Amino acid sequence: MCTNDYFSRELREIPRFGAFLWHEGFTPEYRGLYAPFWTVSALDFDRIGSTLLRMSDSFDAGDPFVQEPARDVDPFTDGPLFLGHKAIYDSLPAVECFLKELENGIARPLDHAGRESRIYTYPGLSDLIHQRLSLRRVAFSASPGR
Repeated sequence: MCTNDYFSRELREIPRFGAFLWHEGFTPEYRGLYAPFWTVSALDFDRIGSTLLRMSDSFDAGDPFVQEPARDVDPFTDGPLFLGHKAIYDSLPAVECFLKELENGIARPLDHAGRESRIYTYPGLSDLIHQRLSLRRVAFSASPGR
C-alpha cells in the first residue's frame, strides 16, 4: 500500500500466491496516485473505496479480488487522505475473508471486464480549484429551496 515502486515480475512471483496491492481507490477506474481526490473530483462518490488486487506488469492494473466502498464518509467535508485511509480501514473484514479464501484455494478475481481504465497522477492547483467548485455546485443544487 502507498508505494511508488514498481515490482518486477521476478519479485512478484516469489510469494506463493503472488504479490498483492491494497489500493485506496476502485480500479480500473481510479488507478494511480491520489485516487480519493480524483474520485471526488469526478463526483463519483459511490466509488470512494479500496481495491485489493494482484500486482501485474502495469501500475494498479492487476486482477481485483476485493473492492469495498468507504462507509460513513462525507466527500464534502472529509479530505482525500482521510477518505483513502478510511476506505482501507473499512475493507479490513473483506480482506480478512479474502485471505482465508486465498489460503483455501477458492479466491477468484472480480469481473472487471468492460470497465473503463483510467490512471491519474498528482493533482495540481487548478485540479483542486475545479474539485472545490464542483463540490460547491453540487451542494448548492441540493440545498433546500433549489
